[in-house]
Amino acid sequence: MALFFVDANALFIHIPKTAGTWVEQAAQRARLRVVRIPERTTAKLHKHLPRDRHGYPEALTWAAIRRPDDWYTSWFRYARARGWPDYRHTADHPQTCLADCATDSFEQFVRCCMSRHPGYLSSLYRRYTAGLDFVGTTDHLCADFRRVLQTRIVLPPLDPTPVHVSKGPLPFWPSDLREALLATEAEALQLWEDAYEYRQALGSYAA
Repeated sequence: MALFFVDANALFIHIPKTAGTWVEQAAQRARLRVVRIPERTTAKLHKHLPRDRHGYPEALTWAAIRRPDDWYTSWFRYARARGWPDYRHTADHPQTCLADCATDSFEQFVRCCMSRHPGYLSSLYRRYTAGLDFVGTTDHLCADFRRVLQTRIVLPPLDPTPVHVSKGPLPFWPSDLREALLATEAEALQLWEDAYEYRQALGSYAA
């Protein structure tokens, strides 16, 4: 999915499980004009970034990412709570390949992903962030949202409250599992660290 902010001529590329719902609803609460671009169209859009913006000339493009272990935790809680959605009938959905790792065991899920789909998130991040003007982090989403858009439009105050929070206890990470995952997802981790350090170097600003 992607969101086109009409008045700001800005394009938000939503990577699954990176608070895209918050961005969409924050835009609605702020009464910003936004066009929602479905996943099928977004998949085609990535093939053209950054060359011609695929119909969005001069658009400022941005996305948010989260630390790899946090992303796998979030996806597991989301998918399990919904009975493990099966996206195999939708070839364009980026989570299609994870359907074969459905389980009630978090450890088994992560080990399955590492075995069957090593570097999955690194590949996903690479596909979604290549050529973008800005990559932020989910832990500073509200501030990054403001930083990107206020360069082009005047923004009202934003509500930083999460739209929804997964229920239930956080999965337990065995001592070796987190290290193994981060080693497998070294590229995604480096991208997150680079984005986080860049954001920190900017200094504090009002959210």
